[in-house]
Amino acid sequence: MTMPDSVAAGRLGDFLGVLRGELDWVVEHRRGLIDEELTELLTQAWTEQRWRIDEARAQIVNADQDVLAAIGMTGFSLEWKLTGFQTAWRRLDDARKQVGGAVGLLKAPFRKMLGWADVLMGSLASAFPVLEPIKEIKEGVEQSVTD
Repeated sequence: MTMPDSVAAGRLGDFLGVLRGELDWVVEHRRGLIDEELTELLTQAWTEQRWRIDEARAQIVNADQDVLAAIGMTGFSLEWKLTGFQTAWRRLDDARKQVGGAVGLLKAPFRKMLGWADVLMGSLASAFPVLEPIKEIKEGVEQSVTD
């Protein structure tokens, strides 16, 4: 059974809210997680662009449903993408609880969550260009996670 379009838009908005929370988290806990020389620039870039998530959420809720369908953000396609992201996010959250302050131990689950976010953000940014800088910050964070 597929979800109604209004539910799809709401769930996409929820996804963006979670992604914002994770990017907020990485900015706060960046040391030990991403390359040290990029930490201050990440903080400044995120501060400069963070507002775009709220703007995108408003655009998605008000979007013509044909727009969401054209980018694969309806029905089972959306359900699959969101479930993949939510599963990776739950695993990251569980890992956070297990390792406490040992941020370095979260690199693998953090990368997995960001990878699933890629699946959603590529399509969303194509239809809602306001998200392109957020997608780029997310991709930069993903590339900056130290080995």
